[in-house]
Amino acid sequence: METAFQGMVPLFIAFAAGIVVTWFAATILRKYRLHHPTSEQKLLRRRHLTAAEHLIREEWEEARRILTELAVKDSDAVQTYRILGFVLRKLGLHTRSNRVYRSLILRPDQSDVDVPRVFYELAVNQWETKRSRDALESIRKAVRFRPRWAMARKTLTSWLMRLDRWEDAALEREQYEKSEPKAHKTEPEILGRIYAQHALQAARSGDTDKARFALRRAKAELGDHPQVFHAKAVLAVATGNLDTAIEAFREALELSIDCAPIVGWEWFDEGVKHEKKLPFHKWLLRRRDAGDERWTHLLEVRWLLEDGQEEAAQDLLKNHLVRYRHDPHAWNLAQELSLNPERPRPQWKCRHCGAKSSNPSWFCPECQRWDCHF
Repeated sequence: METAFQGMVPLFIAFAAGIVVTWFAATILRKYRLHHPTSEQKLLRRRHLTAAEHLIREEWEEARRILTELAVKDSDAVQTYRILGFVLRKLGLHTRSNRVYRSLILRPDQSDVDVPRVFYELAVNQWETKRSRDALESIRKAVRFRPRWAMARKTLTSWLMRLDRWEDAALEREQYEKSEPKAHKTEPEILGRIYAQHALQAARSGDTDKARFALRRAKAELGDHPQVFHAKAVLAVATGNLDTAIEAFREALELSIDCAPIVGWEWFDEGVKHEKKLPFHKWLLRRRDAGDERWTHLLEVRWLLEDGQEEAAQDLLKNHLVRYRHDPHAWNLAQELSLNPERPRPQWKCRHCGAKSSNPSWFCPECQRWDCHF
């Protein structure tokens, strides 16, 4: 037995030596090919550099032509197909771009890094073509492959916010801040604002349990903030606690008069719905006497109209337009009163990006900024 084993030792040594020599030779050959490419490889590299130059200059059509040629010559290059899909998206050829991305997803030779990137780019392409449901599904797959990918989580959160899915947005934002610890330091209020918006949405839909939970989270994140008091007021109105609603509306406006287009007008509307049991006019007159003119004038005009004092409302609005000639909210009311029927009635407008909306909001879905006050 020992003799047989001793006879096999040289065979094992020779086998191991063969493996080492093969690996060493393959490494040397790979390095040689890297530093001494063939004429065809040199041509491909030059074409890649030319395509990169067109991409930098944003010459999409020329880049598409070269990348299509490279994809035919080198069908194993995953990166080439990814860039080709991006260029097709920039050219508006979304159907062809989707086809390229889906062909990449089905390839078995992709790395763990390439797969989530392809899903992410496919999701962006679907989002741009208004296929929000497919886009959310694709980007969630990207997050599933790379749970700590902060960019994908942040994009998913912003899309959910733009779709008014505030509950899902809050959960995704929490996951994003867990995967990216610096996110809470750079944007400390975002999570609280999302929860406050979720509380508003839940309170208006009658889901008071979710509204209370979201309000507690918003309060913990933001403290005394106008948006928190606004959500608290709407929840109090939904549950019939009118005294609490009055106090919360007042606190929101005391903290920031700039939120009057949202909070003040909702307080006014809720007061009308509840037969003026929410005494909005007392706060309004006190703030007007304190010198807050711009928003209190407009709110008082609405109050006078509701009270049937149309002439007094017209006089006050005319005086306001003399001082604030370019105030779009004043022109809204002027159109209602037919003071200037020739001027088209403007919509609510974001002060950052200029996006228009039929309703005021804390959040602009276009530029994704807060405190825009449409």
